[in-house]
Amino acid sequence: MTDNHSEINKEYLIFEVANIMFATEIIDILEIIDPPEIEKIPNAKKLFLGVMNYRGKIAGVIDLSKKTTNKHTDYSKSKVLILETENGIYGCTVDLLHSVKTLDNKSINTDPPVKTSVNKEFLIGIFNNGEGEIISIINLKKLLSNEELLNLSKITGIKNLNQKKDLQ
Repeated sequence: MTDNHSEINKEYLIFEVANIMFATEIIDILEIIDPPEIEKIPNAKKLFLGVMNYRGKIAGVIDLSKKTTNKHTDYSKSKVLILETENGIYGCTVDLLHSVKTLDNKSINTDPPVKTSVNKEFLIGIFNNGEGEIISIINLKKLLSNEELLNLSKITGIKNLNQKKDLQ
């Protein structure tokens, strides 16, 4: 996690996955879409739902509930956050969209005193939304490990997804 306490205001999309609240910087999201038709990939890890056609491009689709909570959610009721990286486009499923909230870095606790199930590789910090809910802020562009990026590259045919630093 980073310890950047500058007073820069950023907008975050707040969403829910497996009954857990998350937020991510809205600037990282290219588009939010209804679940498209997904082509399953044989022998792919459970994390990967398959591939979709996104505006004429092949894009992998990741089950965010498997990555963050290891629980299964109903994909048919999900939304898909489309992310564009230097190496291509992929989608992440979320169960429910809540709101967009502007936060300054001072309101984000980058060293939470509680243990969380969210991998610290992509956890930025946590904040209290003022309604008694603690929300984990995650960086979706750091969501995948090098091995997972390599698998996504093989699945979609996108090159240069073998280095995690390319997505940051």
